[in-house]
Parts: sequence; C-alpha cells; structure tokens
Amino acid sequence: RSTALFAGPKRSEEEMEERKEQLRVLLSVTETEIDKLVRNNPSVLQRLDIEKNHAPKLKLLQNRLGIDQKAAGRLCLNARRLLTFSFEALETRIDSIQSSL
Repeated sequence: RSTALFAGPKRSEEEMEERKEQLRVLLSVTETEIDKLVRNNPSVLQRLDIEKNHAPKLKLLQNRLGIDQKAAGRLCLNARRLLTFSFEALETRIDSIQSSL
C-alpha cells in the first residue's frame, strides 16, 4: 500500500467526472481530447476549483499570446504541463519566451 505525500481526500468517481466536464468546457475541447489529457496528466483534476485555478491561466495565455479561448485550450492539450504550473510560473515562462523573441 502506498500513499502520496500530498494526497488529499479520495474523490468519488462522480466528482472526478464532474471536474473533467468542467475542464472540458473551460478548454473548449471534445470528450475524447479531455479523456486523453486526464489519462496523460491526472493531476489537472486535483485542484479544488477547476474554474478558479485554470481559468486565469487560460486568460493569461489568451491575453499575452493574442489567441482565443479555443486556441488556448488547444495549447493546453498539446502542452499538458501548462495547467499544472502555478500562475506565477506560467507568467514567468511566457515572459522569458517573449523576451527571447
């Protein structure tokens, strides 16, 4: 039996499905795409509030990169770790990339 160091309470399957649907709507992606994202990076569903934690990151991507919500969602699908970075880390990475251009 193994335990994760920072594991929170075990979430019900129903709650995980609700979180997955919230994230799917937020990213404007299909059920197949969100299933693949969650399968490859299950930690994206661990945040207490999907909207509160991931929406600001999508807005940051939209504003800083000049893209729409659907494009930001696609970017998060292709670069799965974007959703697991803290907001500050994501902002720093974008600053770094933009300054090198």
